[in-house]
Amino acid sequence: DESVKKEGSTLVHFGVSYAQESWELGLDIINLLDQEDDDIAYWFESRMIGETASFEDIHFHPSNPRAVRALLKYKF
Repeated sequence: DESVKKEGSTLVHFGVSYAQESWELGLDIINLLDQEDDDIAYWFESRMIGETASFEDIHFHPSNPRAVRALLKYKF
């Protein structure tokens, strides 16, 4: 019913690759600007250990810090 909304977030990723014949070489930078934000958010009911009552709230997964990964691929 969209009665609960969370502010959106923007993450920037960068990727480049080069392919020639059977080889491919690539580089990805995840979270290029190293933003500290929520990657995804959910609204649901939960209860912490030791609490008797549950509560509804926004639960989120934080974004990962900047990461670099390389790709080396050979097709045969």
